[in-house]
Amino acid sequence: LDLPADRVLFVEGDLALPNLGMSQSDFDRVARETDTVFHCAAFVNHVYNYTSLETANVFGFKEVLRLAATDTEKVVNFVSSAVVMNTLGNLGLIVSENDPLPASMEDLRLMKMGYPRTKWAAEKLAESAAKVGIK
Repeated sequence: LDLPADRVLFVEGDLALPNLGMSQSDFDRVARETDTVFHCAAFVNHVYNYTSLETANVFGFKEVLRLAATDTEKVVNFVSSAVVMNTLGNLGLIVSENDPLPASMEDLRLMKMGYPRTKWAAEKLAESAAKVGIK
């Protein structure tokens, strides 16, 4: 993939830490200099429970949204997981990409694993962010 070096910034960090693991000055600089965020990171483990994955997958995404809302307006491209929709399909439901998510995790009676539950929670955060103008 040929990306223009003067337009693309790869940020190494840690989803489980405040400021995505960056110093405050680096977080502020990235927030100031960025116009588009591509977020495709997650802590993937199909054995761990929700609590074990929540910090990275839910609170980490909140930090991504906070970055997007800081300083200049940014577009957030959230690369999520098909696991939530696959779970719905396993319930016998036919879903499309424009279908809303179930209102609560309890509506996903068979979704017991922690990873899909954290991805559902992050998707709900993305829905909420879109409603307040974070695109």
